Amino acid sequence: MIRMRFVTVLAALILFAALLPADHTDTLPLGPEGRRLMLRTVEAGRIVDTRTGKEVTLAEIADRAAGADVVVVGEYHDSPACHAFQRDLVRAMGAKYPRTVVGFEFFLQGTDDSALAAWLRGEGAEADLLRAVGWYEKTSMHYGYTRMVMAAAKEAGLEAIGLNAPRSLVRRVAGGGLKALSRSERSRFAHVDRKNPRHRHFIQQVFGAAALRLPPWFDRIYAAQTCWDSVMAASICNYLAARKGKGSKGVIIAGAAHVAHGLGIPFRYRLGKRRAKLITIVPVRVAAVDEGAEGHPMLKMMAKNMPPVGVFSAGIADYVLGLPAEEEKMFPALDVSGYMEEDVFVVDKVGEDGLPARLGLRKGDRIMSVDGNPVTSQAELRLLLGMQRDTPPRIRLERDLKPVEDEVK
Repeated sequence: MIRMRFVTVLAALILFAALLPADHTDTLPLGPEGRRLMLRTVEAGRIVDTRTGKEVTLAEIADRAAGADVVVVGEYHDSPACHAFQRDLVRAMGAKYPRTVVGFEFFLQGTDDSALAAWLRGEGAEADLLRAVGWYEKTSMHYGYTRMVMAAAKEAGLEAIGLNAPRSLVRRVAGGGLKALSRSERSRFAHVDRKNPRHRHFIQQVFGAAALRLPPWFDRIYAAQTCWDSVMAASICNYLAARKGKGSKGVIIAGAAHVAHGLGIPFRYRLGKRRAKLITIVPVRVAAVDEGAEGHPMLKMMAKNMPPVGVFSAGIADYVLGLPAEEEKMFPALDVSGYMEEDVFVVDKVGEDGLPARLGLRKGDRIMSVDGNPVTSQAELRLLLGMQRDTPPRIRLERDLKPVEDEVK
């Protein structure tokens, strides 16, 4: 039990790192040698070409993708601006290159592809897709963000595939290192043994002091990170090399830490295809306050008359998307967990900032149904709460042995 909890915590920490806006790593002198020591700025809502520092449009990026195999897009998983950008990019790519395949970090390689294809063909509802891929069994992250991009792929008639390996494998690596995998399991992670000191340094920076104070712990976390990078790179590379993928363009959507400075997925992709032509795009958060001007009255006064910017190393990617300093969570996490007891779901934990907390759910609540649909599992509760609707869900439950309906709070 203790080991299971420990491994779960390790996996949660990796996801937590993927959610963090990486302001302190944006300026690291990494990436292509000719650009890594150049610092540039970006305003919120703008896209900057890191080579020139000039603003570009989505249409220009789509045009330049004519000479590329894959466009690799980094994201903050809970950023509305990131997903709106991805939606528009997918539309632009689909309009120019009808044979574009979109690969998603949150779907599994191979396992989820048939369900994705069926949904894109118009077979079944969104709920059927989410049940088939076990979305809410794997995460409490609201599907609403990915929905924006999936809808664009469907409208454009594009294909979508899963990129990731089963989380159980990566958890094993996070708990025991690569030696925890069998030979056949390890073969899923192409080139995972290839070392990249710059990448290791970058991931150390992401995790901060803990990476240095707990070396064995970080070794396992880093091995898990490289497994993710390796399998996602190989998934899209193998698809494009196969007969059905010949002549297609690829778009990869994954956490920003998998893309930044070309050290994660891009590096692993090029190990499988040395002459691959990639375009990389990552988000950079605009600073709410110009910290450099705080101690200088003249600079502070000048800063008031200039728009806030994010600062980054030009080696971070080919293009940078500027994000607002703060974003309202369009789709709050469905952070609720519990267990089934006599065919009733009993709430054991409710996250502080998620949708379940906003709806007033509490520990000990016995939930019978949402909008008249029976709650048969933790994943089903999350799914029902996260469905698209114009009004709050109708929740029927028991609290302190008394029935409660509609007005949960």
